[in-house]
Amino acid sequence: MRAPIPAGFERPPPLGTYDGQSDLDKHIDNINAILDFHMVSGAI
Repeated sequence: MRAPIPAGFERPPPLGTYDGQSDLDKHIDNINAILDFHMVSGAI
């Protein structure tokens, strides 16, 4: 799947990687919070 890079996401914030050890839902919530903070929307 290809999608254009959303505005404001040319240089992505540090999102961290999922290591499989922690709660996946909390990891996704954290990523969504970071993207909301940076006012980034669109496909990632």
